[in-house]
Amino acid sequence: MLKQGTILKPDVRVRGDDPREVDRLVGPLLRGMAYERLLLLLLDPVYCVKQVHVLGVGNEFWVTCSIRKLFRTVLLNRLHRFVVVHNHPGQTIPSPSVPDVAYARRLEQGADVLGLELVDSVIIGEAGFFSIFQGGPGVSAPHLPEGGTEHGA
Repeated sequence: MLKQGTILKPDVRVRGDDPREVDRLVGPLLRGMAYERLLLLLLDPVYCVKQVHVLGVGNEFWVTCSIRKLFRTVLLNRLHRFVVVHNHPGQTIPSPSVPDVAYARRLEQGADVLGLELVDSVIIGEAGFFSIFQGGPGVSAPHLPEGGTEHGA
């Protein structure tokens, strides 16, 4: 169960700048949940996911996390690239709400002021995902294969 405060470290190499890989990493954790969860994926200098933090647990309609708490987590972990992910329970292929887009834009502006990089904001649905910054929906791929994916550094 994904409780608030949980920190996960992927055992495979996953690119955080590819929403399909983000979906394959955290989609299985978020699908089937009755309530929304907000995850923070911290990325290394070559955009690979180093840590996944559960920052918020909401209800079936929304989840909140203060921008201050999110940036504090990024800064304390000394990584400056990140992806924000949350789920929309019950939506097959999710679409962002007006508050989803507004939150992503506020995070992007705050990150810019702090010298951080919000790489993407991804919404996970029951059978797909939506990337706010990369422009659209996608259908979920199978889970990551054993050993992860190959990327040149």
